[in-house]
Amino acid sequence: MHTFAHFVGIINNSHSNICCAIPNSSHGSWIVDTDASDHMTYDLTLFKTIKPLDIPIHITFPGGSLKLITHAGQVQPCPHLALHNVLYVPNFKFSFLSVHRLLNDLRLSALITPEKCTFQDPNTNFPVAVAHVDKGLYKLNSVN
Repeated sequence: MHTFAHFVGIINNSHSNICCAIPNSSHGSWIVDTDASDHMTYDLTLFKTIKPLDIPIHITFPGGSLKLITHAGQVQPCPHLALHNVLYVPNFKFSFLSVHRLLNDLRLSALITPEKCTFQDPNTNFPVAVAHVDKGLYKLNSVN
């Protein structure tokens, strides 16, 4: 039996279906995605740890194609931010940071302005990570 994750990189509304993804031109750049159900990356070198999933899952891409995912692990894109259960998606061109997963798993809050998205500790307002707008997308650049 396989498990299915939600669509990645799609905004569905009554007006249009827009893919929120651009080719990753800089190593370690993460697209902040409010629609992605999980964190995911194609870059195996970003993983601090990685292991096979107990049960492989499928993710659905724009256009309806499916990809079988067999591995996940931990990635630390910046000093105060460790992402767990990041899906390894070989032959993909993007790294997605799931806003829901980040806020839920790490109990952070998000402050979104036209220039940036700041993830912070809700008790201290300490900024854990900041994603700046790049070509219309909020992108978090890894510090490795």
